[in-house]
Amino acid sequence: MGAAAWHRAHPDRTGLLDAERVHREIQRQVPRRMPQRALVTSLAQARDVIADWRRDYNEVRPHSSCGRIPPSQFAANHRAQQDNNAVTFNPGLCQ
Repeated sequence: MGAAAWHRAHPDRTGLLDAERVHREIQRQVPRRMPQRALVTSLAQARDVIADWRRDYNEVRPHSSCGRIPPSQFAANHRAQQDNNAVTFNPGLCQ
């Protein structure tokens, strides 16, 4: 692929800033995945709805990228594995 073709095809060359791309992706994904599509009438209500959604998304809903378990369980398993594999420091062995 020539330099000109790469420049046009490369995802960083779309003319959108990274933050703008993330914002558009959130706008596209969140409404589709929200468990309830009711209109909210206040900021406090919106925060509650989003907090419930985040809790469900991170603690209940299984993710294929985490082996079909919720991310919170995946993180807990990872921490436990790291704790089991931790090497304790023994200054007596370093002499």
